[in-house]
Amino acid sequence: MSSKLEKADRVDTLRRVSFFSHLADETLQSLAEAAISKSWGKGEIIFSEGMPCPGLFVVHSGAVKIFKTSLKGREQVLTIETAGRAVAELAVLDEGPYPASAMAMNEATTMLLILKQDFHNVCRRHPEIGFRIIKALEGVSAS
Repeated sequence: MSSKLEKADRVDTLRRVSFFSHLADETLQSLAEAAISKSWGKGEIIFSEGMPCPGLFVVHSGAVKIFKTSLKGREQVLTIETAGRAVAELAVLDEGPYPASAMAMNEATTMLLILKQDFHNVCRRHPEIGFRIIKALEGVSAS
């Protein structure tokens, strides 16, 4: 489902992401311009484990459940991401498939999608983003 967000709203959402928060306004404006906004209804699958990763998702509104499903169909919730949180940063960096699935938990969950090429370009211009992502992922694995 497509959703149109104003550029200022996209910039504000991107600024909340820990590894983008230090970027200059012009860089955030450029990223926001490239970001695609999409919305899902409660219970809709955003992506499934094993699918190719087109880019980095950032939650604008609502909540997203990240989970894995066992062969017997049992679901293990890995995390719940809310506004200002990035989703699939590892998959976009290692260029592998999604390691887990994502589902919208609220009506009108809206996310920004920064395509892989756009994300990689900003990382090349601002290599400190990579270090900030590693630091953010360390915090997740320590929990």
